[in-house]
Amino acid sequence: MTMPHGLADPSRMSAKRLVSMVLGAVLLIVGGCSEKSDPFPVDPALLGPVQTDDALHLRFQAPVQFQAADPSFLARSRQALAAQRRGDPYEIMPSMIFAIPGSDARCFVSSFPNAHGVAFDDQWRDGYLKAARERSVSGSFDSELIARPDRSVLAVTVAGEQMVNRRFVCATPQGELLQVDYLIPDSLRTTLEPAVKSSIGSMTFF
Repeated sequence: MTMPHGLADPSRMSAKRLVSMVLGAVLLIVGGCSEKSDPFPVDPALLGPVQTDDALHLRFQAPVQFQAADPSFLARSRQALAAQRRGDPYEIMPSMIFAIPGSDARCFVSSFPNAHGVAFDDQWRDGYLKAARERSVSGSFDSELIARPDRSVLAVTVAGEQMVNRRFVCATPQGELLQVDYLIPDSLRTTLEPAVKSSIGSMTFF
């Protein structure tokens, strides 16, 4: 598979920029949840093909506009991030990367390599949010814990001047922690808003 046009090769990208993209210089929260409606309604027409992450026991569909990055790009991205690791429990490592060709839009599915066996409880979430705020040097920041019948989802918001990132964190049935980031240019927000919700709502575990 060739690398999607517009997805920068990490070998030509500074480590600082790559880490900023993946760790979330900018983040955006999903809308509020009510008892009568699902905050993540699924529309299959908005979703791309199913991708499987065996380590997380996850089946995931990015919005249909996104293309999966070449495996070699994913490998180089992981190497670049590994070189920046500090060993804290909030560090992430991507297992899937997607991009919209010709744009700065990205989607990352990541695990927490230093948080195996850690409970997705108030203490961990408070520490996670503190770390996320410290890494967000600009933009607005907000968060919400959304209770769903199958699991709780932490949605965090940081919105910059030209880009927003929807970040969602939850625990898998096996107890691993999972994070999904959608980095979206302002010009694509209206188009991708429903697709992002569908993407999160369509996640299944095996």
